[in-house]
Amino acid sequence: MPVNKKVAFDNFEINMKLFNKFKAFLKKQISGSYNLKDQKATPWHQRAHEASLMIHDYYKSTSPSQFHLVDLGCGDKKLFNNLETSKLSFKYTGYDLLPQSADVHPLDLNQNMFHHDADMTAILGVLEYISDVPSLLKKINHQSQAVVLSYVVSDSGCYTEAARTNMQWKNNYSVNEIMEIVTASGYSVTRNKMLDNNRTLLLLATKN
Repeated sequence: MPVNKKVAFDNFEINMKLFNKFKAFLKKQISGSYNLKDQKATPWHQRAHEASLMIHDYYKSTSPSQFHLVDLGCGDKKLFNNLETSKLSFKYTGYDLLPQSADVHPLDLNQNMFHHDADMTAILGVLEYISDVPSLLKKINHQSQAVVLSYVVSDSGCYTEAARTNMQWKNNYSVNEIMEIVTASGYSVTRNKMLDNNRTLLLLATKN
């Protein structure tokens, strides 16, 4: 039976429209789940800026010719954009559950891990969504000389259990508990700072 090219093309076009609608729906669902609608908010920019300053100060004192930064949950690459304005020479590798640019690798940290060495690993605005934070930090320690991380701590009392559940956060640690987890993973905290009206702990730690 001869193929009707117009019918075949029309069916293809309909299928592509359905696929694109499904892809847009899926992206919206994931974006809502991980609060990406807030990624342009001031606290997100402040967090990336302050993390870039910590990294800059650390490498300014150690003076490497170049370092490799792995950015886990890099989102729209705020950290990279901040570091680009510095005079540091670095190689950048970004990972995210929902990549927002072609040079970012897809990665679900609750299921998998990156498999190469890094000088510095950044994990900003991510640990709240991790099922097993101690295990993840130990894995990072095996592959990275230093880590810069952020965490919205329970000490602030800003988020109820219901609010955390609504945002799909999987844990609720205090400042001391996060510090202890970082130390137990094999790192020593060298810099730390509270952000966003003492809601968020930002720290940089180096391997023991």
